[in-house]
Amino acid sequence: MVLDGVMRFIILGAGSLGCVFGGMLAEADNHVTLVARGENYDAIRRRGLTVRTIEGSIYPKVEVASDPSDVQQVDVAFVMVKARDTEQILKDSKHLIDHTIFVSFQNSGDKDDVLVKYVGVANIIGGVTINGATLAQPGIAEWTAVGRTWLGKLPRGSSERIRELTQVLNEAKIPTEVVDNVSTIKWAKLVQFCAFAGVSALTRLRLHQILRDPKLTVLFIRLVRDGAKVMRATGIELDNYEGLIPLKKVVEEPDYILVREYAKRANEMAKRPLGVTISMLQDVLRGRPLEVEETLGYIIRKAQELSVEVPTLQTVYELVLGLQSSYLPIDSSNS
Repeated sequence: MVLDGVMRFIILGAGSLGCVFGGMLAEADNHVTLVARGENYDAIRRRGLTVRTIEGSIYPKVEVASDPSDVQQVDVAFVMVKARDTEQILKDSKHLIDHTIFVSFQNSGDKDDVLVKYVGVANIIGGVTINGATLAQPGIAEWTAVGRTWLGKLPRGSSERIRELTQVLNEAKIPTEVVDNVSTIKWAKLVQFCAFAGVSALTRLRLHQILRDPKLTVLFIRLVRDGAKVMRATGIELDNYEGLIPLKKVVEEPDYILVREYAKRANEMAKRPLGVTISMLQDVLRGRPLEVEETLGYIIRKAQELSVEVPTLQTVYELVLGLQSSYLPIDSSNS
């Protein structure tokens, strides 16, 4: 997978997190091409990329392209566009498929199914990440939360190439581990994301602000429990996943204990120099379409298929759709 001692990456969707991953990999002497659009593309092409971390700013040397067809030789493609743009970016990248490994770090529940459709399971590594980032301005990305990344074979297992990619990410200071159950980790992350994103989008509060409010924390807990019910119905055994929300504990512990623990966590989060604004709230604040159908909607549809009642999740899903329709035409989310 490595040519001439250098791993070649293409970041399909150089938004905030794509810029962070690409920038850190380039800083570790990998060859990175960012596929960006609009003002972000123009800024990176003219002035280069800046990544702000808790340790200071870096100015990695990256290539930038507006179209994947401009890039011919790649070892690994990280798919990081918004879910609604996945099929188009994969169609634009079809020339890479036979000799490139694709990894999706998107939030959507069916992200890997879409990859399999276009790329084939043999050319995919399952990926999950809970890192946080935001674009301070075009060409300047802030790494607001350093979280874990997981890689594994689909539907489960590992391989030498997965271990090789994991090592490269760790050398780039992106904490990554190999797991045998990446599909389970994806589900746990999706439940966590939907709970936080739903409350954050509706209240316009950051994560630590939500967890400082006991009533909002209880709402978050109920959303997690609804998602956990759907996970169980699909045959996934709940666990306390390190680096993610402890699902088994949230399901079993009483509210008052969880509220107290999350308040402590919120106080620690508030001390971080770069505040965490979850991606769905970033889209709300910028008046953009939300990944609501691909995230909350995905779990709702699974619940309906499995005859699982998720009343809190259903209510928040409908409210977020209403929020989106308040600033976008009704059909804009499907455009």
